[in-house]
Amino acid sequence: MLLYSNLVEKMLAQFPSLCSDFENNYDEEEQALVHIIFGQLFNPYVIEKFCTGQQCEEEKRHIADFLEEMATSSDEKVRAVLTDTVLEELLDDSSSFSQISAYFKEKTRALSDDVQIAYKMFWGK
Repeated sequence: MLLYSNLVEKMLAQFPSLCSDFENNYDEEEQALVHIIFGQLFNPYVIEKFCTGQQCEEEKRHIADFLEEMATSSDEKVRAVLTDTVLEELLDDSSSFSQISAYFKEKTRALSDDVQIAYKMFWGK
């Protein structure tokens, strides 16, 4: 089960290719900064996998499954990382977002729709 307290650990277990960057760039104090780690480490990984021409469908589905696991977590803080850090940042690049959102599952899509409404209201985009 994904909880805020184990979210980074679970993300690294699901995406082991991120472990080296994590270990090289975050000290023990910074490892508690979940939103920053997702913004600086996970989001670029997602964009790379969806938008650089790498056509690995299995990895794209794996990312979508992890996002759905975040979306369905009983921990509100996990869902906040998804909405406030992952989805909002991905929305900044509409072409990337459209490619990524095509893989969203039910709960991720519902949260994404809410984020898009708020994003449009705040930014007017």
